[in-house]
Amino acid sequence: MVIDFQLQEGQDDLSRRFMVAIEFPHAYALAREYLIRAEPPLRVRVWRIDRGSTTELTVLDMDSIFSVRGKFELWRGKASVPMNSMMHLHVHGYTASRDMVVAGGFRAYGYGHYRLRVETAYDLPVMVGVPTELVIRDFYNMGK
Repeated sequence: MVIDFQLQEGQDDLSRRFMVAIEFPHAYALAREYLIRAEPPLRVRVWRIDRGSTTELTVLDMDSIFSVRGKFELWRGKASVPMNSMMHLHVHGYTASRDMVVAGGFRAYGYGHYRLRVETAYDLPVMVGVPTELVIRDFYNMGK
């Protein structure tokens, strides 16, 4: 799946990192339990598109994000080569009605046009029929 999206001044905060996540209704307990236990991998890539040229961004899964805590420079686009590896899904939280599962995160370095590509590493039959939404936004704030 390929999605083009815009980050806009006044609407998006570039000082925060952004995430790629999936959300689905909390009622699908089997899907939630599968994702918690299996952490199935996705391939996630993000590019910034500026005047016809593309720049690939570094995307980290939650394990990688946790491992670079305190080393903020690893998030900067020039500090590391973009990672094209698998992102393992991480059940991040839930509300009374929704489950929230993070695939990975990235730092945006400017407003404008971006492109996201997500694909599963293998079929996930447990997710067939589950109304799922792909989310690109600043990371969930679970403290609210």
